[in-house]
Amino acid sequence: HERRLRGDPGALRPVSSGSEQLLSPQPPLAVGEDATDYAELHLHTSFSFLDGVSAPGKLVERGKQLGLKGLAITDHNGMYGAVRFAEAAASLDMPTVFGAEISLAHNQARTEVPDPSGQHLLVLARGEQGYHRLCSALTEAHLATPEKGTLQCDLETLADMGRDHWMILTGCRKGGVRSELPHTRMPSQKEQARSEEQLERLVDLFGADNVVVELYDHGHPLDSA
Repeated sequence: HERRLRGDPGALRPVSSGSEQLLSPQPPLAVGEDATDYAELHLHTSFSFLDGVSAPGKLVERGKQLGLKGLAITDHNGMYGAVRFAEAAASLDMPTVFGAEISLAHNQARTEVPDPSGQHLLVLARGEQGYHRLCSALTEAHLATPEKGTLQCDLETLADMGRDHWMILTGCRKGGVRSELPHTRMPSQKEQARSEEQLERLVDLFGADNVVVELYDHGHPLDSA
């Protein structure tokens, strides 16, 4: 589901991306031969109010230095940093994924409170068609409510627009699957059952091949890498 935006691999000179000045990348950090390939697929930029800090170009630079195999930006409810992200990634030959973390229902804009209530859905676009469908879905959701900074959408509508064109990730802390599970202890049978119901709903709506369950190793005794 990656879309690779390539420039000249040798042209790692400073370029301008909007108001950002992209520097030549720092030397890659040394990693062991057995290091696992990794692509960051859930990342907020400075366009996510009170949630992201770094500009898109700076994140690409850092990702290149860390040797990441790909990078996705998933800002809240919009594709605001997509152009700067694409320009920086093309300059540094970084594989890219475009996505968004969509708020399914909330009553306050993110500019009013840092963490409005409401369930989230993390979406990654598959290719050009997926990107266009995601942009259209976000536009329609914003136009459905008169209040600036809020949006109105539901899983069924999103599934109709994006099935087979999006990849859905479950690891968002406010996503339906993860929000049913405790963060500091093992889940009870009821909590696990509710989380499984949320997962089954996503699979029914978007398809089993389009839903990815994210697993974390916290170093607990029952975890295994």
